[in-house]
Amino acid sequence: CLRGLSVLYRLPSMRARIALLLLGSLSCVCSTDCFLSANLRGLRCRSSNNICMTNTIESTAVAESKSILRNPNCGASNSQHVRCVPAARSTIDLLVHGDLSNLLEHYARNSDVHKTKLCGREFYLISDPRLVREICVEQAGTFRNREEQQGCPMKAVGLTVAVDKVWEEYRAVLNPSFFKRDKIEEHSEMFVPMAMAMIEDMKKKDASVDLIAFCVALSQSILLRVLFSEEIFSWRQLRDNIPPRNPILKLAEHAMAWMELLQKQLRMIFLTRGVFEFIKAFTNRKGQLKFLRSRSRQAIRDFRVVKHVSSLVLRLLKSLSPGKKQVGVEIPFLPIVERRRSEMREGKFGHDDVLTRLIAAEIPTRVEEGAGEGLRRLSDEEICLILRDIMTAGVGSTGEVIASTVWEIIRSKEVREKVDAELELALGSRRTPRYQDLTQLTYLTSCVKEVLRKNAFASLVFRLASSDTTLTRSSSSRSIPVKKGSVMIMSPQVLGQDEDSWFNPSEFRPERFSSAAGGGDRPEEPADAFSFIPFGAGPRYCLGAQTAMAEVVLVTAAMLRNAKIRAEEGMQGAGEEDVLLVRVG
Repeated sequence: CLRGLSVLYRLPSMRARIALLLLGSLSCVCSTDCFLSANLRGLRCRSSNNICMTNTIESTAVAESKSILRNPNCGASNSQHVRCVPAARSTIDLLVHGDLSNLLEHYARNSDVHKTKLCGREFYLISDPRLVREICVEQAGTFRNREEQQGCPMKAVGLTVAVDKVWEEYRAVLNPSFFKRDKIEEHSEMFVPMAMAMIEDMKKKDASVDLIAFCVALSQSILLRVLFSEEIFSWRQLRDNIPPRNPILKLAEHAMAWMELLQKQLRMIFLTRGVFEFIKAFTNRKGQLKFLRSRSRQAIRDFRVVKHVSSLVLRLLKSLSPGKKQVGVEIPFLPIVERRRSEMREGKFGHDDVLTRLIAAEIPTRVEEGAGEGLRRLSDEEICLILRDIMTAGVGSTGEVIASTVWEIIRSKEVREKVDAELELALGSRRTPRYQDLTQLTYLTSCVKEVLRKNAFASLVFRLASSDTTLTRSSSSRSIPVKKGSVMIMSPQVLGQDEDSWFNPSEFRPERFSSAAGGGDRPEEPADAFSFIPFGAGPRYCLGAQTAMAEVVLVTAAMLRNAKIRAEEGMQGAGEEDVLLVRVG
């Protein structure tokens, strides 16, 4: 109710508030001749051809008293397996559920495929693993991009939204650093020593510590070492950021976080036309709110202490300074890249890290028709945005997987005993695991996979159709026509909780990933391999998937082997709290 009221309160006219309230309260929308969109002067009616998918929406009753919205333009041939939702309804549902993954989970109760219009484009919300296979693998050439070049305002783009040839060039440079066995083994040699240093620092704490904060800081330190050869122990710079017990302070930080997120999402709905920026705003609401609550919490505490006021003013002035920007976007890591390029020219730097590879890379490029090929180097802006995307994707998710895996293991006596027995067998008298031990740590690896399935830290996989095509592998065996520019949304979270693919998906059971998972009255899991895609699928498979798995397994093994970690009483499951409080001895 509070979220709904905050949406209404921010609309500029009472008429618009009443209209939105009526739309949200209806179980089905009978007609959408126009859709209200915001601009700087207020609300105005926009043509239904620009916003809505249809002018007339029929409502039909279905089994179990569920109301399904059906679009007559979808045709009789696919009305039973593609549910068409009008743009107005899906926009309201998206604001209510907070992100696209939650929206897909809500719609998946009625059908495996839903079609709607958001951000000025047709969106397909897919929860059928057979269609996931077709989109990501079998028709990967058609669904290879995440953003159209003309939809991206930047001249230089990062790894995430690079398209076609540019994306292939970036991956060709980066793949050796993350997929080669010798490089993964080299990276693994730094995982365990840094984890051991963090464990010793955690042991020195007399009070409970936030497991998520320490593991995310460790992951950040590891990635900084891989990218820049910088040895930084980020967990030693952590400030106390445990949520307050005072209900007034807790309400204040929640309100600040919700208002900031809602403002961002409304701006994306009404003003943006870029697919990637829109999807990013509606991805992982839980994670975004955690970050915003943490920032709000620290701001509240700083305002309570006079000595922090000056630092707040300085940070505000710094954020308002122009700096070096590219089409309104600040370029991260630019001083580091410029300094490294200068050192390499002078021959002063000899580390073979990711930044060095990016600067030294020579990419073949066609000079002009019939004139053969030349070579080009990546610009500073390209390198900075690639590094930004790697940091964004690799830090938070990897650290949270480590924390959640440790949390799930220490809370189950049976699982903890099995993990301890495996560590004893694989390591013997050694206290620190090595890369070569990964082949023997099969049960611990299954625990990591089960955490990835259950919590789905990468909550969305999306692709754009580069041309008109047809999907043919739906559960109803009927074809689904897809127009050029349509956005295909798939959720590892929804696929990982699918009862058709998993036995009792809400249960934490690592055995489902072992070779003996099948048998008896329990089916082999998953029923379809594409029900488990924590790192995506197809050519756009996560760049750091193998390195991340090695990091999570080895760091978790080191923590469980060298520390007595106990969960605080009263704490809920992983992913349900901003913090996971533990005592380390």
